[in-house]
Amino acid sequence: MKLNTYEAYNRICKDIEYKPRLEDYTCPEFDPVVYPKQRTYRDKLNAYLKKTAKYVKTLTLCARLRQEHFENYIDGKMEEETEHRKWRLGFNRVAEEARDAYRRWLTVLQMIDDAEFEEAIVLFGKMICVKMLI
Repeated sequence: MKLNTYEAYNRICKDIEYKPRLEDYTCPEFDPVVYPKQRTYRDKLNAYLKKTAKYVKTLTLCARLRQEHFENYIDGKMEEETEHRKWRLGFNRVAEEARDAYRRWLTVLQMIDDAEFEEAIVLFGKMICVKMLI
């Protein structure tokens, strides 16, 4: 039996804990302090990416299913409630930002050798702060 998008959304999104605010779904940025068992920055970032990959994948799928539900059952058929619209668009944005964070740190891991690794983390941290100010 094939699930409709609403049923699939509810089933898959059980993998991520419900949070009442969209801000609570944001993907945490890499913080080496969170991974004390790993000795090198490279190992710490690998641990972050491994932990983050599943969350980003599930978050992205939930956002896509919610969007598909809107497109298939609401768009052009009835007016979407304001709070549902805000949540859907906001959730899409949170999922996009999570994918961007994951790709950004994956790029760092792939491009930087161990000697430059700590310097690159500091630089990316500064870039994130500047992006937030814009």
